[in-house]
Amino acid sequence: MAPNGCVDSLELTVAIDTIPPDFTISSSNDIDCSITTSTLSINSTDTLANFSWTGPGGFTSSDEEPEINMGGTYNLIASTANGCTSERTIEVSQTADLPDISVVADGSISCNNTAFELNGNSDTDGVTFEWIGPNSFTSGIANPGMVTDTGTYILTVTAPNGCSIMNEVRIMADTLRPTLTLDIPEVLNCNNMTTTLMGAPDDAGFTFEWSGPNGQSFTEAEPTVEGPGIYNLTVIGENGCTNLFAVEVDIDDVEPALSISIDPNDILTCNNTDFSLINTSVYYKAHSLHFFGYMVYTFILLICKYVSFPPISFSSKYPKSTSL
Repeated sequence: MAPNGCVDSLELTVAIDTIPPDFTISSSNDIDCSITTSTLSINSTDTLANFSWTGPGGFTSSDEEPEINMGGTYNLIASTANGCTSERTIEVSQTADLPDISVVADGSISCNNTAFELNGNSDTDGVTFEWIGPNSFTSGIANPGMVTDTGTYILTVTAPNGCSIMNEVRIMADTLRPTLTLDIPEVLNCNNMTTTLMGAPDDAGFTFEWSGPNGQSFTEAEPTVEGPGIYNLTVIGENGCTNLFAVEVDIDDVEPALSISIDPNDILTCNNTDFSLINTSVYYKAHSLHFFGYMVYTFILLICKYVSFPPISFSSKYPKSTSL
């Protein structure tokens, strides 16, 4: 209305754009052990301007088509240029069930058992098996059988859904040979011809096999042996591994260097029945010297008996009864 009282009117039309965007969302595939990711995408005839994705595990993204690696519920809030928003939800499936697996317990290879039986198993249907191990060992069956190399063997079981699981078997070496130190045996002599071989422990789980001169054999740890020579010992450990040892038994059997003579100035007659035995021995035994002297004495007695010689006696220097 003007100051003069005149009135006029005008009609205006205001456009309103409050229509929210219309769209759908989808995933490229389910997630499993063979396909571990999926892509989320939007289908819309509207021109979308902003994207706000949320999902499991704290997932967020502002990309139009984000890539995900976990199944679960994903939510998208999208807007158009007018600022209006719409919200959509999608459930992404994930099948990642692991197959069952079992393997034989760890073991060892020894001198008794030179091979180890390797085997595995799975209660999951349709699985495949793959063994790998030392020295490029491979096998595609659950129970490969006997192996002879020590080390770690790994079994991988793969299910039809692509999921796989691994387990391992460790095979150790138990091939240590038994060790011991034999004592130096006692030296034999003409008075003692036996000795005990010592130094082998009888409480270590070992088995002993002794052999020696003249067919001697023993199974005890510390046998008593007779006579000099080399005695061989085979020691067998609990793991079946053997070791060989030898010990020599010496003997002091040097005979005494006996040197006895009769004084050349002593001539035995029936009047002179004394004579002297001269001992120049380095080593001698008194009873041997007496025995020799007694033989000479007896011989002279026999002579004088038949020729009526008087009795014969030793000189006082070396009497028959004296120990030298």
